Amino acid sequence: MDTVHHHLVHNSGVPGAWPGFCASFDVTAAALVALITLARARSDRVDGLGPDLPGEPT
Repeated sequence: MDTVHHHLVHNSGVPGAWPGFCASFDVTAAALVALITLARARSDRVDGLGPDLPGEPT
């Protein structure tokens, strides 16, 4: 949405760099959420709380 918003809505109060900044923030935030989610899932599996994966020793 950040990359096309300026084509849909004209707002002269928004700096020209804002769409790029906002898009990069969104991507960074999504990457951090993904890393935290994967780390927690791995931690749960190592602690024996998650499902066993095929081929892993029991």
